[in-house]
Formats: sequence, structure tokens, C-alpha cells
Amino acid sequence: MHRFWRLISICLALGLIATTTARGEEPSSVKNEDELVRVVVLSRHGVRSPTQSPETLSAWSTRTWPQWPVQRGLLTRRGAVLTSAMWENLRLRFVRAGLNLTPEQVFVRADVDQRTQATARALLDGLHLPSTPFAVSTGKLDPLFHPVKAGKCAFDAQSVRDEVLRQAGGSLEHLTRELEEPLRRISDLVAPVSPALCQKWKLPPDCALADIPGVIEVRADEHAVNLQGGLAIASSLAEIFLLEYAEWPDKLSAWGQANEAVLRQILPVHNKIFDLVNRTPAVAGPRGSALLHEMAAALAGAHVDSRVNQARLTVFVGHDTNISNIGGLLGINWQLPEQGNSAIPPAGILALELRQKQAKQEIRIMFCAQSLRTMHGWTEADPLAEAAPICVPARLTSGEMALYTADAFSQLVQSAVRSQCVPEETELMRKQADL
Repeated sequence: MHRFWRLISICLALGLIATTTARGEEPSSVKNEDELVRVVVLSRHGVRSPTQSPETLSAWSTRTWPQWPVQRGLLTRRGAVLTSAMWENLRLRFVRAGLNLTPEQVFVRADVDQRTQATARALLDGLHLPSTPFAVSTGKLDPLFHPVKAGKCAFDAQSVRDEVLRQAGGSLEHLTRELEEPLRRISDLVAPVSPALCQKWKLPPDCALADIPGVIEVRADEHAVNLQGGLAIASSLAEIFLLEYAEWPDKLSAWGQANEAVLRQILPVHNKIFDLVNRTPAVAGPRGSALLHEMAAALAGAHVDSRVNQARLTVFVGHDTNISNIGGLLGINWQLPEQGNSAIPPAGILALELRQKQAKQEIRIMFCAQSLRTMHGWTEADPLAEAAPICVPARLTSGEMALYTADAFSQLVQSAVRSQCVPEETELMRKQADL
């Protein structure tokens, strides 16, 4: 593994030479402006229908739930259109920064789900590369995006439980008090919950969602960690209402009750709970190490796949859980206007940018996503600029921007990943390291 990280540092440091030589330029002829050398993106899929069963949704609220145009968990046409429009804008951003993309310079790998594969196709449409193929695992489960479920790595159940409680402020009761106002707001939106849900938690049949306690559930045998109870349900409901808001421009979500202002009030519940179970080191390490390893190799041009090394734009299309894992490993966060701390809306992307700034290179981490207004109000008849995403710099816990030299980034990634959770060095990598 040490040779691999040495190779990463060398390749990142020499990235300028490789790029300028490929263009027929001398290294000394580098332009003074900020130029984009290579980008590695981790994308969430676009707008999808809820993944919960009708029975589960009926327990959470006895109101009549809206009918989605697709089956559970699938990308909608609206989700594809929004994704394509966003990537058409990103393409312009990349081109202005010096990244002229051809089919040979773009590599996309998607998780096996319909929503991730359809998102991959939509973003390629937005890049004006509709016939470009993308890579996808032939198995039912891709271990790159789901290494714990695939049995490639494991977490310690007790460590997870302890860390989640510590991140929650010592107890879930403390967290419930912290989120009391948005939790109560969500409870009012969905009322009434089903009497059966109240009975499950040994509460009176007319209980409210906000009355249901929270419980940490760690199932090591099933490689799963979740919160159960009121907090977890409220988190999922806030996400569903955001998806509804994006899917139907002609109406408000949550049975006509949730406009942009209401979503801003309730989304912090989802952000907080989602971070709690995905950014926690005991979870992020096993789940995110392999993917972060791949992203670093792609950024350095030291990947085992020659197609990745040739690409100037590499995109991994996965899930919000993957982005949260990587954010936790790197110790970064981002602040999207109106959507809160480290929000990951549909089609949101975490981008690692290798940039040339005069005589030096730096690695910058950005997060881009469409605004609530764009997700809800944009139509294909609107100007393209109206679909442009908001791009904000990722920041460290100190508040500083996440900017790195090649060596500093390589060291950060090496210290963050769990070596037992990343693939062994391939023969190709060892040969390159020995050159």
C-alpha cells in the first residue's frame, strides 16, 4: 500500500507534465490562469420515487399518498431531465476552466441500480455525449459502492453504537430535544400516523410522530446500522417531501403544505440524522475506504483501468450514503444555501478538482447541486442558465476551504482509508511504482 500512495503523490505532482505534453505543449508554456487539469466526481442519483413500501408509508401517515409515475426507488423522467440540465451547465463550467471533453476523456461508472444507471445516461446526455457507454458491475451488488453489504469489509457494532451516541450529544433524547422544532413541524405535516405504529412503540393509538422515541439499531449480521423510531421516520419524511417538491412543479409537497420555506425548516432533521449514521468514523471507514481509494487513484491517473487514466473527467454515480461516507473520511462539509449543512440533494455531486495555478498545482474539493427553486420550478422551456447548480467549496471543521497540495492530499487519503477495506495493489500498480 505504501508504494501505491507514493505513486499517487508522484502522479499528482507530474499531472501537469502529462497533460501539457499530451497537448503538444512544453511544461514551461503553462498559462497563468487557473486551469482545470482533471476532475473526479462522486454523484448522487437524480430524483427518484420513495423506496419505502406503501404499507410503510401508510403507517407513517394515514393521508392519501401521491402516486408516482414509476415503481419504488426508480429515477423519474423529471429526475433525468433535471440531471441532464445540471450537467449541461457543468459542462460549460468545465470547458471555461480548460477541460475540453471528448468521449475518450470521460469515464463514468454507475452502481447497479436503475436510478444510478439512468442518472449516468442523463448526465452523459448533458455532457453532449449521448452515445458514450458507461461502466457498471455485472453482479447484483457492486462492492465499490456497498463494500460492507458485499462482505468486503465490516464494522464493529459496539464501536458504531458508541460513536453514534457520542455524535448525538450523548443520547438520542438529547438529539430529539435539539431537533424538537423541525421534528414537531414534520409531525404536524403527516398527522395522523396509524394506530398500529403507535401500538408498535407501546403508545396510545392517537400518538403523534414526535412522541415516538428513537432507537439505534446495529445489525452486524446484516451489515446495517440505522436509527429507528420518530427521528428516523422524520428524516425519511423530510427527504420524501423534498423529492415530491422536485418531481411536481405544479404543486406543493406534503399534501400541498410544504413550500420552499417549510422545506428549509424541516430538512435539517434529515441532514442531521443522515450525517449521524453515515459520517460516523466507525461507519464511514468500512463503507467509504474503497471508493475514496478509487477516487484518489483516478485523480492521480494511477488507476488500474487505463480508461480512467486517460479520462480528464471521471464520474462515479452512486448514492447520498456514498457521498456522506467520503465527506466523513475527508473531514469536510459544505453549506448549501437554503438546504443546510452537508445536504446532498438529488443529483448533487462532490468534485475533486486538480487545478493548475501558474507554477503550482492544487486539489480543490467542491460540492454542486441545484437549488430548491430550480428543482421545483425549472422546466425544459426555461433558459438553460436557470438550471445551473450552486457550487460551494467544501470546508474543514475549522472553516477553512479544503485546498491541498498533491502530497498533502495523498497523505490525507492514506490516513483516512482503512487498508483492510481497499483492494490489494495490482501487478500493474506495483510495476508503475517501481519505475
